[in-house]
Amino acid sequence: MGNKKLNHKITANLKGALSVVTKDIPFMLGVYSNELGNQGFDYSQWLEFQNIKKEKIIAFSINNVPFYNSRYSSNTSLCGMDFLTKDQIREHRESLSCKITKLKIKALTSGTTNQPLTLWRSPSSIIAEQTFVRRHWAQSGYSFRDKVAVIRGEMPCTVNGNEPPFWCQNFFENKLLMSSYHIGIGTGHFYFKALEKFQPKFIQAYPSSIINLAKIAELNCWSPNWEIKGVFTSSETFKKEDQELVARVFGPVFDHYGHAERAALMQTCSKGNYHLIMDYGFLEFDPVDDGNFEIIATGFTNKLMPLIRYRTGDFVDHLPLHGCGCGLNTPYLQGIQGRQDDCVQTPDGRSIGRLDVAFKGISGLLEAQIVQNELSSIIVKYVAASNDVSHRVLETAIFNNLRERVGQEIEVILERVDFVPKGANGKFRSVISKVEN
Repeated sequence: MGNKKLNHKITANLKGALSVVTKDIPFMLGVYSNELGNQGFDYSQWLEFQNIKKEKIIAFSINNVPFYNSRYSSNTSLCGMDFLTKDQIREHRESLSCKITKLKIKALTSGTTNQPLTLWRSPSSIIAEQTFVRRHWAQSGYSFRDKVAVIRGEMPCTVNGNEPPFWCQNFFENKLLMSSYHIGIGTGHFYFKALEKFQPKFIQAYPSSIINLAKIAELNCWSPNWEIKGVFTSSETFKKEDQELVARVFGPVFDHYGHAERAALMQTCSKGNYHLIMDYGFLEFDPVDDGNFEIIATGFTNKLMPLIRYRTGDFVDHLPLHGCGCGLNTPYLQGIQGRQDDCVQTPDGRSIGRLDVAFKGISGLLEAQIVQNELSSIIVKYVAASNDVSHRVLETAIFNNLRERVGQEIEVILERVDFVPKGANGKFRSVISKVEN
């Protein structure tokens, strides 16, 4: 056990050092700053800036990316291009890649059907992503090496361990990495003591993790005895009422809507509204039958695999508004209808979210869904990509990945199916739990 804890610490600090070198230092040196707009722009200046970026990415893509080159002429405008679907990305991944860029980095989406997309990113797009994240953090009061407690699915300890510490320190980034998988009624006080000792200025978390911790805090009448400047969240849908709960306990929430495809970005301001980040990409809103609008995204940052008019599969119930009053002159939305997944409840009182990551990188897996009907077990319904896929190999990979995250207390039942049923609204839910939280 001691060796495992040491390995977790070594891994966390090696990752921290790499992050500082590849992300923080390029940001501080302004490596990507010449591509950014001026935060003091008025709306007309933002539109002008965005139109230039839009024309550049279209021209670049038609000239250098086979998928677009074979479909469109050099004088094609954005509105003359078809929407790009997830299935097209799966089918045409290589022809969607720029042929003049040699160095590429593989990435996987979490997949709204637990059916990840495989994508290519350029090194510059990774620096760009960090630049937009750090700019948002800086606007919210963060400075480099401020103390941050991170609760984002890291595994700084073994899930089967039931004694603290459920965390380890990343000294390079001055972060306390806390497990998302041990938060529960019986362990909440350990987390609070660790936070009190570390006294982070900010918290970075998955919404599901910080919501659970906030609920436990209120149940135990706990509140921080130091000032937390803000909570940075991303990767999950974060409802307004849940943001209010987290804000009551920990401090103001700054949420980040983005995705692995690197085409759309929105970030909340001091008033809690989601501002369109206009130097990151161009967003359209396509009306659908139920009165909502699907977000259609054209990204500016990843020239290695530019996605133009990409159907994100995320929806909003109103068109962008103007005049937020926070000081930013960009359009905003009051909320986003992203993925709505439940958390898995464990017999020892933990509530675990973002289990879709357990299905990333499993070869031969088409889609999967976790269903929990009782506290003692979960059922994994999965679809193999073809009949040629080894039943045993696929199930072993799924089982081991989930066991790492839920521990030994809960039974994992695997069920191979021909398809995973959708909900009444036609949408896919990654995790369905009928167990009361």
